[in-house]
Amino acid sequence: MSLNSQQPFPIEIFPASLQNFLNKTNETLNFPIDFLGAGLLFVTSLLIGNTHKLKAKNGWIESPILYLALVGRPGVNKSHPISFLLKPVLDREKELEKKYYEQKQEYEQLSEQEKASQPEPIFKQLLVNDITPEAMCHVHSNNPHGIGLYKDELSSWIKDFNRYRKGSDEQFWLSAYSNKPIKINRMNKPIIHINSPFIPVIGTIQPKVLKVLFSEDRGNNGFVERMQFVFPPILQKPKWAEGELDSQLIQEYSNVMSRFFEIELETDSNGQEIPYLLSLRQDARELFIQWFNHNVDDTNNPETNQEFTAYISKTDSLCLRLSVIIQALNDVSKKVYINDISYESMEGAIKLTEYFKSMFSTVYTYQKFSKLESNHPERSNFYNSLPGQFNRRTADKVAEGLSINLKTAEKYLEHFVNHELLFKQRQNDYRKTKK
Repeated sequence: MSLNSQQPFPIEIFPASLQNFLNKTNETLNFPIDFLGAGLLFVTSLLIGNTHKLKAKNGWIESPILYLALVGRPGVNKSHPISFLLKPVLDREKELEKKYYEQKQEYEQLSEQEKASQPEPIFKQLLVNDITPEAMCHVHSNNPHGIGLYKDELSSWIKDFNRYRKGSDEQFWLSAYSNKPIKINRMNKPIIHINSPFIPVIGTIQPKVLKVLFSEDRGNNGFVERMQFVFPPILQKPKWAEGELDSQLIQEYSNVMSRFFEIELETDSNGQEIPYLLSLRQDARELFIQWFNHNVDDTNNPETNQEFTAYISKTDSLCLRLSVIIQALNDVSKKVYINDISYESMEGAIKLTEYFKSMFSTVYTYQKFSKLESNHPERSNFYNSLPGQFNRRTADKVAEGLSINLKTAEKYLEHFVNHELLFKQRQNDYRKTKK
């Protein structure tokens, strides 16, 4: 199958200085632009955390949480871009860890009476990579700002689901994505209550194991539709790139991302988070509504695959989340407070959303055709040989050219219609469905 029809990552939605940084990183380190762009979205999401949310309208509030999956075969630089862009976060975590151990040492030297009069120091962890939901909530309770999950191999994250209780892990991540309160009760242990879970996720996965994400009804319970895939045109391991990345560009990137640490999370008298609620400026709102209605038309289109329809229906939420990330990144890079969503930020969010729709289509098609090819090569070859739009006479000619019995071809056509690979317009007229 061809992946060349998909959209390129819209790097222009980032501030000019960061565009330059990403382009130079791509040229000197061979890190794919798509993976760099996704990594920057993840880091920005994590650094915003619970400090800002978007109020689209009364009763509709979005938190900029993303679940990102970088897809590519081994050797195409999937993991390195993430680690590279996470350096400001890792440096900050080292500072917090050092401060924690210093405070812990001072605390241990206190008398029992002095210890009783002050809280024990806690370590505010920023990133985790191998953890159960219960342990995640414990870590999160020490850092209400937000925790990032980085799994080098997302397949291992998925395979660990339901290790202890069937359905519990997936339900945890479904709730966390929606920023819904999470409460964990365990016998003889204190209740862990996370009022505003903020846990963005990023990781890598190989094309051949994408089926793990779609197995066990994950394509039916909304989990897969919450993943944003980054699957650029077929990549190969790059050869050596001459030139060095200017250390000043690295420092400038670090400076921009470090400014997010200056944004404090406000809390009330009960310790509950008080996020700053952003809104859509009028021109941004009008642009979003126009796109929203067009998106609804795509969702309701009977020619759109059912699985893709489920994904499209959730992209209005995605678009709003991305608008917060873009607005925050642009404002922080200018050393100003994060403002309400501008027309430009919404325009960028729409471009990104359309990019991710293209990526989901690519992954969905790849996964579906891989299954088709592995289960029945002849049927797959027949489908690939059919034009985009055709009648039964054309299908019979294609079948004869492939030495396929016409009765068998009829069964294949029925199979394609039942699996939403074909849309039957009239009795004998067919069209390959939109991905």
